[in-house]
Amino acid sequence: MKLKYNPKNLLVIGFFLIFSLLIGREKAFAAEVTIDSAVGALDSQRIKPSMVWISSTTGFKIYVDGGGTCAWSRTTDSGGSWNAASNITAQSDCLQIAVWYDRWTPGDTTGNIIHTLWAESSGDDVYYDSIITNVNSSPAELAIDTSSGNSYAAADNVTITKATDGALIAGFCNGALAAACSVRRCAATCTNAANWISAGTAPRLDITNDYIILLPIASGNVMLLRDAISADVIQYKLSTVGGTSWPAAWINIASGVVDSTTYKETVVGTVDKSTNNIYLAWGQNVAGAGTARIDTGIFNGSAWTITSSPVAANNTLIALDIGYDGLSGDVYTVYLSGTAGSAVEVYYRKSLDSMNTWTAATRVNTAGGSDMRYVYLNGNSSDRIYAAYYRNAEAILGNNIASLTSPDITWAPSANNFSIYQSAALTWGAGTLACQGTLTDDNGETITCGGGTKIANGTQYRVDALLKNGGGTTVKMNGASDYVDHVNVKAGWAGATPTLGTCGFSDVGSDNGSTTCTAAWNSTNNVRITNTGSGNVNIQAAATEGFMYLITSDTAAASSTSYMNTSLDSITEDSSKITIPKYNIISITTADASVSYGIVGLGANKDTTSGGLNDTQYAINNGETTETFNIKGDSTPCPWILSGSAGAGQYAHSFCITGGGTPHLCDASPVWAALTTGYQELKANAAVGASQPFDLRVTPPLSTACYASQSANVTVQAVEYP
Repeated sequence: MKLKYNPKNLLVIGFFLIFSLLIGREKAFAAEVTIDSAVGALDSQRIKPSMVWISSTTGFKIYVDGGGTCAWSRTTDSGGSWNAASNITAQSDCLQIAVWYDRWTPGDTTGNIIHTLWAESSGDDVYYDSIITNVNSSPAELAIDTSSGNSYAAADNVTITKATDGALIAGFCNGALAAACSVRRCAATCTNAANWISAGTAPRLDITNDYIILLPIASGNVMLLRDAISADVIQYKLSTVGGTSWPAAWINIASGVVDSTTYKETVVGTVDKSTNNIYLAWGQNVAGAGTARIDTGIFNGSAWTITSSPVAANNTLIALDIGYDGLSGDVYTVYLSGTAGSAVEVYYRKSLDSMNTWTAATRVNTAGGSDMRYVYLNGNSSDRIYAAYYRNAEAILGNNIASLTSPDITWAPSANNFSIYQSAALTWGAGTLACQGTLTDDNGETITCGGGTKIANGTQYRVDALLKNGGGTTVKMNGASDYVDHVNVKAGWAGATPTLGTCGFSDVGSDNGSTTCTAAWNSTNNVRITNTGSGNVNIQAAATEGFMYLITSDTAAASSTSYMNTSLDSITEDSSKITIPKYNIISITTADASVSYGIVGLGANKDTTSGGLNDTQYAINNGETTETFNIKGDSTPCPWILSGSAGAGQYAHSFCITGGGTPHLCDASPVWAALTTGYQELKANAAVGASQPFDLRVTPPLSTACYASQSANVTVQAVEYP
């Protein structure tokens, strides 16, 4: 009889199904607080800005108190409670008050003064005073305009700012004496009235209600804005010669701006201290049911760009204000909306991309709607965004919107935040898991990417990595200086010449702008992900963003260690190192892989030792890693049934790997082990290229109905060791 030996290789792949749950978080506001329960009349609360935060805990609200005095209230517990009013002036005929804080001006990082400007009715004069925030006191007030013929009313307007050269610029105008409208400039020692000199005649107002705003621009110059109510336009002009000269003509920013003479002062502005850009917002068709909206624009130093509307087709828009997050560049707008005179609510929206898009509206007030008339934000802060709002004939209330802390990028937002999937799709978490691990922010630590099928040669994968912003303000990705790197990909786990594919962002917060993900090789072996779109990749406070890219490994992929690295908004973070295991090819070959026993009598046996057929077999590891060899036999087709010993219709097939012979152990005193239909170990810990000699012995049945030639398969299997 003739028996054939057929070696086989075995490839076993494990499969794991992974899913992840991403949980959003809804903004929850604390109960609103009362800043002052008895304040001045409606028109006296119009002027903005009027609120300053000098730290995350300390803020000031400046307003006209119930007794008609210009006053301020201070909080030192992040707006949780507010002190009783402190008077700026003892005069009880304060009509309205404007403010500017030193550190709102670009370039000023140390000033501690809140500058105030107000008009009073008994003498119809304009006064300057200040609040020195580091000692919480006000020096003596100073009349800077006592022109005869003035006749100020609460509907008239005052404004003040500090130029980038340190000069204070004050503007004021009254409807009774338009010729007295003027701009004053004080370069130093502004507690001396003689130092407040004319900086040119202020532009005339169309009507008494025309609202004016002064804001600093570069080179010590300032911008004057006005809402020309009768013409339905928003206009501006720029001073020259350090704020001392003004052109005659106004320049339109927006036309067709339908105004209200009841709900006034719906033009608000703030300054980006890092760029000197001016952010402006104005109400359109204020109090117009169903058609009111907010429009916005940015001045970049030379021209205006009209940006998107945070509010459109509003039921009734009554008042608004604007604020700037000095840490992230986010812009906030707060506004009043509802049924005029009764159920009015306070809302805010935020833009993460320079007012091109806006988040959904979030309500700020918690006590229910009432007759709200004015709303206020601190114009520029790196500490806190806080809203105050005036309830008609009653009080000024407040509530926190955002506590601003520096971004804190972390690679450790959750478990299994790094994954590699066998996939051709940029779909987060989809595909067959190759491996997964939990990154940390300790680059000296090494973790293992495990739990899947490992990395194979010539296979396309998608790498998913999750990044979190643990700080209190938005992190933004835009341009070449902001990136996420996967370090040591080429010449590492993906092989010497992998093929890099496309990339994508997993926008967990659904707050990204118009983004384009670009993946490219950086520093030869690193995959760099950047955003080359016009909008931002935004990671808001306590939120996450997923970064993913496709790559095809080459035929020389290898287990190796890599890590993630990022720089966003000049904040850098390296992850822990992560060992990415390669799927090692398990392979075995045999020599010579065929045994011909010839004719064997019943009850006799033949073997492959040197004393028999002299045909010792070899199992050889030609895979990529250490292996374990296993062996099994089988019954023949007729059949002869494989058994531990020969019997009626049963044959025995045995193998030998040990004995006392040389050069092969089984050539003398062989130790035979019966083959079974299940695998037995042939050799453990076989290194790459190692071989294991073994001999076989067959014993035919003692009796059988099958006398034709029989073929019996012997299978040798290789599995990864251990």
